[in-house]
Amino acid sequence: MQNDDNTYMRRHPFYWIDVNPTSDNQPKTIRMKLLNAKCTGIVFALLGFTLSASATEMRLNGSTAVTASLVKPYKEAVEKSTGITLNVVGTSVGKGFAALLDGSCDMAMNAEPLETAAESLKKAGKSVNIADYQFHIIKQDLIVFVVHPSNPVNELTMEQAKDIHTGKIINWKEVGGADLPIMVFADGPTGGLHARLIKVICKGEPLGPKVRELESLRLIGTQVSEFKNAVGCTSISFIDPKIVKVLKTEEITRPLGFITKGAPTPDMQKVIDAYKAAVETK
Repeated sequence: MQNDDNTYMRRHPFYWIDVNPTSDNQPKTIRMKLLNAKCTGIVFALLGFTLSASATEMRLNGSTAVTASLVKPYKEAVEKSTGITLNVVGTSVGKGFAALLDGSCDMAMNAEPLETAAESLKKAGKSVNIADYQFHIIKQDLIVFVVHPSNPVNELTMEQAKDIHTGKIINWKEVGGADLPIMVFADGPTGGLHARLIKVICKGEPLGPKVRELESLRLIGTQVSEFKNAVGCTSISFIDPKIVKVLKTEEITRPLGFITKGAPTPDMQKVIDAYKAAVETK
């Protein structure tokens, strides 16, 4: 096709290539023109999609205690300092570890020693060689026992706590309380505190047959507040002193942080360091 000014145009789906001969002894001038405004819009839309898709995102999955007491309180500050958007899903220690294993998250939020987390993973139907993973501890969490505010019992020994959870002590009068059967609430099987409760507090003995296991650790305080004879072991981060009473016991702590598969990537390390800095400067 030839136009009036002797410019030869070759068609392309998105633009014209204009070949303009100047003379026999000079190179041809080649210029490209977009067909119309519609094509311009398509090109810029594609560029916009590419830029948005390249935005850095970090997927976190796991412990609700880590979500509530660590990740969410400092999320805005960490995103601002790292330029990384955090996509947070609170499930449980075992489920978070499983998500890391199958690649559906980048770091697992963990609230137990790595060995205990691996035990929770087994409850989620999977096993792992913990030597292939690293646990990056950010802070410590306090584990407490809570009861209904009307309960006259104010403290428990660790032996009493053990016997209550294993079913050896079944009435509050056995520990100085009212003549009421003890209702026990506990973390669910894939929760990190479930495995720790059995290992540290129950000394390896299984929980009693009447223990009521809940889907999430954050539900324990609410459930205990509804029954005058209830007790539960939970994280201090989920306690509302207006609806439950914390019993005096021997102090029990556990680590909170992130699990990575192997060494963390540069972006993962940025997030880990940012959380450590945020906690230290609080």
